[in-house]
Amino acid sequence: MGVREKLNQSNLGIVAGAVLIFIAVGIGAYYLKPASRPNGAMDFYSDDDGQTYFEDSAVKFPPFDHNGNKAYEARVFKNTKGDKFVGILRRLTPDAKRKLEEEYADDVAKGHPEYIFTQQSAFDVSGMEIKVRGSSKWIPQGQDLTPDITAPDGDTVCVPVDP
Repeated sequence: MGVREKLNQSNLGIVAGAVLIFIAVGIGAYYLKPASRPNGAMDFYSDDDGQTYFEDSAVKFPPFDHNGNKAYEARVFKNTKGDKFVGILRRLTPDAKRKLEEEYADDVAKGHPEYIFTQQSAFDVSGMEIKVRGSSKWIPQGQDLTPDITAPDGDTVCVPVDP
């Protein structure tokens, strides 16, 4: 008896076909699923000069008070081993912070912080200062748009991490 005759006599052909269809649908669903997106409502911050970091609302203007310390925006990176660390701290100058808080006080009070997300990008360079991990000096962000990031273990291949 040949293979075709055995398949005709049993349900093995139907089962094999169903399994192949199931696998094809699974592969298709895997490749068609939407990519994961960072949480735009959250951001990373550090209140201990980048030793650790925490997540909080992105609608905060650093520096701000957190647990009795000044918290700054933290740009988190990971090295080739997957270890995460704070690579850059960011803060607004006092004048830029005051202007932003005045301009968006009504939006925050009314519960519409999403407007701030669309407008805050205008302040990404102007009025923003950065400090690279290990440095003690704050510099205007526009002076060094692409600072060199080195992981605590010396790894220089580091990629940003989103909240």
